[in-house]
Amino acid sequence: MTLQRFRHPPSTIDLPGLRDELLVDHLVGPVMVEERHGAECRERRWTGHGQVSVTPAGQPVHRILKGRPDVVLLHLASELLTDVAREAYGPGAGSVTLLRCFASPDHTADQLARLLLAEAEAPGPSSSLMTESLGRALVLHLLRAHSNLGEARSVPAGRYPASRVHRVVEEMRGSLDQDLPLSRLAASIGLSPSQFVRAFRDATGLPPHRYLRGLRIERARALLEQTDLPVIEVALRCGFGQPGHFATVFREVNGLSLRAWRQLNRA
Repeated sequence: MTLQRFRHPPSTIDLPGLRDELLVDHLVGPVMVEERHGAECRERRWTGHGQVSVTPAGQPVHRILKGRPDVVLLHLASELLTDVAREAYGPGAGSVTLLRCFASPDHTADQLARLLLAEAEAPGPSSSLMTESLGRALVLHLLRAHSNLGEARSVPAGRYPASRVHRVVEEMRGSLDQDLPLSRLAASIGLSPSQFVRAFRDATGLPPHRYLRGLRIERARALLEQTDLPVIEVALRCGFGQPGHFATVFREVNGLSLRAWRQLNRA
């Protein structure tokens, strides 16, 4: 297993078919990911915390990323999948392959990938044992949830067109400095609050309040990097009425204080 972490600006990913199975864990969001087949867009989704993408070995990857992705990539050798599959399903387990999924919520895979990342970034005396155990647990979960040996879990199709939810996302983006209660967002596309929450989660993989928080933090990062605005002004422009709350949420999401983020990214 090979683990990589990438944090980069908006970009295009164009890779031939990979030798290994590939798991992508999206650490932050929202980021728009567009998967293309030739010149045509095959699928477009907003990604964020807790969502994963799986690409089987041999399949090419052509994606356009709009936002500032922060992702963990796990390349999983076929030998590892076969080894774990035989332990879990018996020596007669046939050919093993993961099934494609694209920006799908998977809390278990996300948590295991984050624990592997933590071990890689701060190794200790027992890291090799911990990494091996976590890696095999992750592979077992993928075999159960995203392989030809188990029942793949897919995101249920939404009852409402995703385009209607994406109109709400654009409204959010244009009104980040305003109060955006759930009732207002739901009414803008003619749904009740409970219907809206279900439709929004189906379309984006996240509940509305977490998605909105991600948009606000994304805007805050951009303002801190690109302007000299005081922190209190950044907070107000991003819809945080209390600077203290803004500072707490920003550190929780990014792992750095406002000042440290600005210094690091402007350097």
